[in-house]
Amino acid sequence: MAALTQDHVAHAAGHFAPRHVGNKGRLVATAGIGVGRIVPELTHGATWPWRVLGIAYGLIAVAVLVIGAVRQQRTHDALRRGSYSELSSPTVLYLTAAAVILSLGAVALVAIRL
Repeated sequence: MAALTQDHVAHAAGHFAPRHVGNKGRLVATAGIGVGRIVPELTHGATWPWRVLGIAYGLIAVAVLVIGAVRQQRTHDALRRGSYSELSSPTVLYLTAAAVILSLGAVALVAIRL
């Protein structure tokens, strides 16, 4: 078995990152559709909170895809220079905070049975 070189790792990272981000973006978009379109049809109460939550999930999906595209380009450019481009901590913090808030909103809506 051949040893992995820095070129192999960089090549693998360059191919893995866009797929990983794309999958996450599609997953969040699917959650938005489920929460915003399917759940309101199954509930007997107010539908607007579910629709708002679904729209918010959709916006998070867009943000994940845009950030992923920017990240891919920065990583590609950095690898060509022989360096590394780190994902900024505030970006990760903001996306995590938004996802936690949306998840808590979904839990609250389920708990109060709107």
